[in-house]
Amino acid sequence: MTTRKETIVIPEEACVIWDILVDFEKYPRWRENVNEVKMIDEKHYQEFNREGYQTMAAIEKLVPLTCLKLSFESESMAGYREFLLSSRGKETEIEITEGANSKGFSARPVGKSVSEQVYLQRNLKEIIDDLKRVFFCNLMCFLGKNERK
Repeated sequence: MTTRKETIVIPEEACVIWDILVDFEKYPRWRENVNEVKMIDEKHYQEFNREGYQTMAAIEKLVPLTCLKLSFESESMAGYREFLLSSRGKETEIEITEGANSKGFSARPVGKSVSEQVYLQRNLKEIIDDLKRVFFCNLMCFLGKNERK
C-alpha cells in the first residue's frame, strides 16, 4: 500500500470543521469533484464524481472532533483516508493521511506503485484545495446562512 500525508491549518474551531467533514451528504457542496452522495446506512455511502465514477466509502473510526477514518473502494483503487484534527483555540490543524492499493494487475510492481502515488498526490491536493476554498473563501456560501453555529 502506498501512503501519503499532508497537513493544513484552518482558521476555524475544530467543531466547525468536524461538522463539515462528517456531513457526507453535503460533500457535493464543497468537494469540487464530488457530484452526488448516496447514504446506504449510517456508516456507508456511495460517492459519485463528476465523470460518474463511483466510490464506496465506510466509516472505520470516528472519534468526535479528533479522528475520522474512512475506507474506500472504487473500480481501480482501494484504501483509506484519515483526518486527524488538533485544536489550537480558534484554529485547527488537520493531518490528512491516505493510503491506496491499485487493483490493476501490473507485471512491473514499480508501475503499480507509481499509479498509486499519482492517485494519492492528485486526491490529497483536491481535498486540501476544497478545504481551503471552504474555509479561506466563504464558509457561509457552502453551509447555508442558518447552519453555522
